[in-house]
Amino acid sequence: MNKRGFIALFLCIFLSSIAQSVAAQFTISGIVKDKNDNLPLPQVSIRLLSAKDSTFVTGISSKDNGTFSLKVPKAGSYIAAFSFLGYRNAYEPVQLSKGQPRRNLGDILLGSNDVLLQEAVVVGKAPEVVVKEDTVEFNADSYKTQPNSVVEDLLKKLPGVEVDSEGKITHAGKEITKILVDGKEFFSDDPKVASKNLPVDIIEKLQVVDRKSDLARLTGVDDGEEETVINLTIKKGMKRGWIGNVTGGYGLDGRYEAGAMLNHFFGDNQVTILAGSNNTNNMGFTDMGGNRFRRFGGMNGINTSHNVGVNFNVGKGDAFRVGGDVSYNNTAVQRKNLRHDLN
Repeated sequence: MNKRGFIALFLCIFLSSIAQSVAAQFTISGIVKDKNDNLPLPQVSIRLLSAKDSTFVTGISSKDNGTFSLKVPKAGSYIAAFSFLGYRNAYEPVQLSKGQPRRNLGDILLGSNDVLLQEAVVVGKAPEVVVKEDTVEFNADSYKTQPNSVVEDLLKKLPGVEVDSEGKITHAGKEITKILVDGKEFFSDDPKVASKNLPVDIIEKLQVVDRKSDLARLTGVDDGEEETVINLTIKKGMKRGWIGNVTGGYGLDGRYEAGAMLNHFFGDNQVTILAGSNNTNNMGFTDMGGNRFRRFGGMNGINTSHNVGVNFNVGKGDAFRVGGDVSYNNTAVQRKNLRHDLN
């Protein structure tokens, strides 16, 4: 094969791979309407669930004209769930494959949920999941956790959210890069500080948000990069005074562990103080909180650590605000005594 023939073959393979990649963009579309008057319904919550176990995959809301186009991460069997206040829920099975990457469901008709009652007691219950454009919002009180649980324990119960053995958080396959508290960064360099230390009891809602990168939001120029973050909203009743917890323990061979966290939320302002000290190989704030198995000793001996950190965001409105975080960690290693027998 000559040089021109080789180049032509390479281009054919390259263009074919691009065509296959484009064809593999899985989407589900349609239009949601009122069953009675056939008018479009805006802001209908559309959730895509796995047909195997009904876990949440992704979601979107219908536009003002009732239409929707939902991107799906991969092929598979799904259930599209449609819900809107005052209407009965609707469910549509969906099968996507490389041969059929796009599925138009056509008109989705929602019937009204009117019920005639002689006497009734109305009890309000917040929905477990609400999808708003690029935000998936979970109501924290809808998921039961044990007393003294931290945010990580709640995350493990949310559909579509995974937490691995190292504490890394993902939602629908996307890694969570930051955790915000009431829209403000909380120890921005490591989301595990929030997930392993903040108590669930103070959380009202947990929002998973896809947003532009820090650089794009700062400059106003879209660089095509996105990040996925979690925003925790604090219950109004918790925004008074100081709240927090203190933990400690003492064991055999002089082993000890102590930690404390104090939070002060007032209006749009927040101050958090973390501190800890131990000689149990606990390396800092991201080791604190939750149930864990620790191995004392190891190849390099016993680590004694002392750490303290402060996160703050204070000011008046958005006109003048000061925020940031600072932390200090000191670790010393106590080497094991080794005996060598010489012959």
